[in-house]
Amino acid sequence: RRYEEEASAAKAAWEKERARRKAALSAKPYGATDAKSAFTKSESEIVRAKFDAKAEEGGSEVISKTAFKLLVKDLMSSDPPDEKDLEAAFLLADEDKTGTVDMGEFMKLYKVIQRGEIKGLGTKSGRASNDKKKEETFKKLLKEVKVDEDASIGQGTSSYAKGTTDSQAWKPTDNSRDTEEAAADWAKKEWDMKRKEEVGRLEAKMQAEKAAAAKQVQAQSEVEAAEREEEELAKEALKASSAAKKAEWEEKRKNKKKELEELKRSRDLAHGEAEMARLDEEAEAERLYQDSAAATKAAWEEQRKVKAKELEQKLQDRRLNSRAKKEAEEAHQSEEAEEQRRYKEEASAAKAAWEKERARRKAALSAKPYGATDAKSAFTKSESEIVRAKFDAK
Repeated sequence: RRYEEEASAAKAAWEKERARRKAALSAKPYGATDAKSAFTKSESEIVRAKFDAKAEEGGSEVISKTAFKLLVKDLMSSDPPDEKDLEAAFLLADEDKTGTVDMGEFMKLYKVIQRGEIKGLGTKSGRASNDKKKEETFKKLLKEVKVDEDASIGQGTSSYAKGTTDSQAWKPTDNSRDTEEAAADWAKKEWDMKRKEEVGRLEAKMQAEKAAAAKQVQAQSEVEAAEREEEELAKEALKASSAAKKAEWEEKRKNKKKELEELKRSRDLAHGEAEMARLDEEAEAERLYQDSAAATKAAWEEQRKVKAKELEQKLQDRRLNSRAKKEAEEAHQSEEAEEQRRYKEEASAAKAAWEKERARRKAALSAKPYGATDAKSAFTKSESEIVRAKFDAK
């Protein structure tokens, strides 16, 4: 609930501040004659106050180039311009070449800087760029930003009498210096006085907020202390409840123990006989188990002997088979040798027959032709026989 209330209050405060800022932005420009280059009242007051503080550091009403760059970077700390662009802008704005700028010059120059119009104006050496078009555009913008002449002192002659009574307001007399300088001095003093009052008001508001925050912290501490006290009471209650439950459990345990002892004392003979019978049954079962184990062992021994005999028989068979196998291999080798011998004999016989046939053919070719009177038209003997056989068949 407190969180929701604080969130609602913060949201309401933010909506109020946003409406105020919106109204300030849409309000009539303060310290300038055109909306294009206008500051809001609060922004103008901040810029002027910081300019005054920087000028007071130098002991004059103007600031140097170094102070100018530091002030611009302070005002635009979130997105400060480039060092070389600030250098070039200051050199171009300082037309009288005094090396300083007053309030009015600074207000116009700062507005141009704030709009981002000096980006790319300078070079790495810090001197003004040779781009004449950029320089002319920058000077034209400076001329377009018209700030009231009175804007360079305090809040301007249009506002330095506001907030004072008629008796307090500055009035020219015959003895006073009825000049613009006198009015400016008075306006500056009036502005300093109002600034001190504003600082005092802000400090008082800060103190009040600190006191409220301290009260809130104290209230929160009291709430947390009360919560811790409630937790301690709850723990004590839990301990007390646990102790009562433990005592009840101990009492039940004692009663149960007494009941068990009573049962032990009241066991009768039947229960003893049943226990003896159970022990006898266990002994008989053990004896039967021992007998069964002995019979099983004897059967296993007999089976082992049979297995041993079978293995011995298998070994003998394997030995016999090995001998028979060896004999068969020897017989096979003998057969293969005999086969090779017969093959060689047949090969030799075939070779001899072929040699004989070749010699016969050679002799037939060199013999006298058969069945003809001249060698040119002669048949060989075999060819003549083939021809005669086929003729007879036809």
